[in-house]
Amino acid sequence: FKCPYRAFLSKTIRLNQREEGEVSSLSVGNLMHEILRKFVKRLNEITDRNSSDEVFSQVVNEVLSRKEFAKYLIDPVTNADLSRAIWECKEYCYKVYLSMQNSKYKVKETEVTFGSGETDKYPAILLNGGKVSLKGKIDRVDESQDDFRIIDYKTGKIDASEEKLYYGEELQLYLYAAAVEGGEKGKKAAGLY
Repeated sequence: FKCPYRAFLSKTIRLNQREEGEVSSLSVGNLMHEILRKFVKRLNEITDRNSSDEVFSQVVNEVLSRKEFAKYLIDPVTNADLSRAIWECKEYCYKVYLSMQNSKYKVKETEVTFGSGETDKYPAILLNGGKVSLKGKIDRVDESQDDFRIIDYKTGKIDASEEKLYYGEELQLYLYAAAVEGGEKGKKAAGLY
């Protein structure tokens, strides 16, 4: 209504904004999540820095072959942006390997869903007497014999202060833990990261 010309172009002719291949923070986040998901599933193949780098390289090649990410490799500017993100992800993957090497925890699941659907691993979180049903996807669940921990990958800044928790602004990890506790009877969350 504000601009009839724009409405005509977008609604009638259905012109879309041209894709320029700019690497958005969402694209970088999706790329890193996919790399981490695939890397963590292959932790048992890693014995040192060299094998970590080798597995990482294979995972990156596999992920970058997907159309949504391959388009960034063509342009030198977006390729450079992507290269920086991949280098950061490579270092993080090696740290994940080191942290899991002598840990009592093992990766149980990655990108696992909770909700009321047939494919959801964990039950939905019911609020307000069951009138509200929360569903979602947890990046990673690690478990030991006695408990579990939740890992949520973040590619930006977070504020995990107690004040944010108190005012209900940073509940994501706690909701994830509640979902897993609902499906893993007897196990409690030992950590949320």
